[in-house]
Amino acid sequence: MNAGEQIRALRDERGLRAADIERLSQRLAERLGNPDYVVPHATLNGIENGSIPTIYKLASLAAVLDAPLEQLLGVYGIDISNQRNQHESRMGEAGTHLEFRRTEPGSVGLKAAAGIFAETQIVRKEDPVWDILPQGLRERLAKPERFSYAIVGAREDILGEVLPRGSFVEIDRDQNRVVRFHWKSILERPIYCLWHGEGHVCCWCEQTGSLLTIVPHPLSQQRSRQLRVPRDVSVIGRVINFWRLLSFQN
Repeated sequence: MNAGEQIRALRDERGLRAADIERLSQRLAERLGNPDYVVPHATLNGIENGSIPTIYKLASLAAVLDAPLEQLLGVYGIDISNQRNQHESRMGEAGTHLEFRRTEPGSVGLKAAAGIFAETQIVRKEDPVWDILPQGLRERLAKPERFSYAIVGAREDILGEVLPRGSFVEIDRDQNRVVRFHWKSILERPIYCLWHGEGHVCCWCEQTGSLLTIVPHPLSQQRSRQLRVPRDVSVIGRVINFWRLLSFQN
């Protein structure tokens, strides 16, 4: 893929529309007091079709797509692989190292060697975690347009023990519409991965028209929130599997 196609793939992977990119980059530009960070729809279309962005717009895309600036520079042939501070700052002080080990037939255990993500993060294909995934999970990478993976952040307690902090989750991007049905227990209630202006979250939610409500676990310290779809929030997909960390250190 060329540079523009790679940026388009990153946007699709995160479930973001061109309008989302424009809106979020506008927020960034307002916060930084510099309109050069805005990535209008037409500009994004040009970038994805071969135009070379300015450094301001590339930095804005990195922030909005939640990708290291180093990665986006790399798609244009600029290699600064020895400068990883931006990417590492997203991780816990001790860094994150996951170790997979089989605990019993048909199950996979996860062990965190040191620290976990502070915030919920989508695991990218270039992250070293893929090198230690069990073969069954690696095979899912053959369909990257459907499945994504994430680690629930150390600060995330919205679902309590239903989806513990540090869980490694599998997301079906085809199931990106909030549905309602009669579940017999809270364990059967569907969990969705959302993306909004503050980052990713895996949670229960309800939707009426364009109004989406994030529903916390009754024991969570977080409150319910209401956001507008697609202005304020995007549904990445439904969490269909998750694996608990056997142990971890904050």
